[in-house]
Amino acid sequence: MELRKIIKAGGYALVLFAVVAFAFATGAAGQMKYDEYQFLTGVIKRIDPATNTVVVDVTNKGCHGTKTFRVDDFLSMTAAEGDRIEFFVDSAGCPKGSGSTMFTKGLRRIK
Repeated sequence: MELRKIIKAGGYALVLFAVVAFAFATGAAGQMKYDEYQFLTGVIKRIDPATNTVVVDVTNKGCHGTKTFRVDDFLSMTAAEGDRIEFFVDSAGCPKGSGSTMFTKGLRRIK
């Protein structure tokens, strides 16, 4: 009788282990998605509310130059032309062209 209880408890432990392993695997997949974003620094050159775009002179070591970004939430953007900012874009590497989106949630003005 005791052996059945031990086997039954072992089965529950195995199910619990599988659930925990799945939770960690899902968390790791979420982290991999986060790694698809690029953290950049630069100076705002131009803000165009008509097209919801911002032109930034990006000054990162591995990614630099003047780049145009769409803004995800233009109304919540707190920076102005001439501000030095840190921000995230939806690109794993250095963005090319104007296809990347700047996220205002992580945007921060720096001095």
